[in-house]
Amino acid sequence: LAGFNGGALVGSYATGAVLGRGDRHIGGLVGENLGALVSSYATGTVTSSGDIIGGLVGINAPEGRIAASYATGAVTASSSAAVGGLVGENRGGAIAASYARGGVAGRDRVGGLVGITRGGTIAASYARGAVSGHRRVGGLVGDAPNSPAITASYWDVTASGQATSNGGAGHTTRELQSPTAYAGLYAAWNVDVDGHPGADDPWAFGTNSQYPVLQSDCQCQADQR
Repeated sequence: LAGFNGGALVGSYATGAVLGRGDRHIGGLVGENLGALVSSYATGTVTSSGDIIGGLVGINAPEGRIAASYATGAVTASSSAAVGGLVGENRGGAIAASYARGGVAGRDRVGGLVGITRGGTIAASYARGAVSGHRRVGGLVGDAPNSPAITASYWDVTASGQATSNGGAGHTTRELQSPTAYAGLYAAWNVDVDGHPGADDPWAFGTNSQYPVLQSDCQCQADQR
């Protein structure tokens, strides 16, 4: 959709595959985000031989904010570093109420949600895809220097094949599907996504055999399967 975003993208999406050849900052929706990205998604595969690749955003800068957004396509960068199902590198930005469900494969700093987060925040988010790599690999986050604040964010240890992560908490598929409201694991998930004070009820929980999805996803029942 955009190589660079310095403004606001709301209710936006991209469905096509993205291919980078030795390039950096490759994303399924945005290459480099310095603005706000809200209620948006990408479903295409992302493939690159370069570094900093994400299913939704390549790099989320300190000014960047990603909320109520998701990526579902596989991210493949087997010889690359900073590879994430949602964001390749979170460079001090904010991520909230977002998820990634595609498989992720890279070399170094590989995460189901974020490859590397250098500070910043990740809140009320999760990853559920298979994750593979050689160094600094995590079910949610591959590498996390500079003490990022990661709260109420999870990865599926069953689906990801990863027992550890540099931040977040691992749970089985059953545990992630069981709560069907803002309770248990998800008690802190009713967060602000529009930038105004107050909770915005961003999640739809479905049944106890489905993962949570975002209210903004009009295909929520199909997406949960």
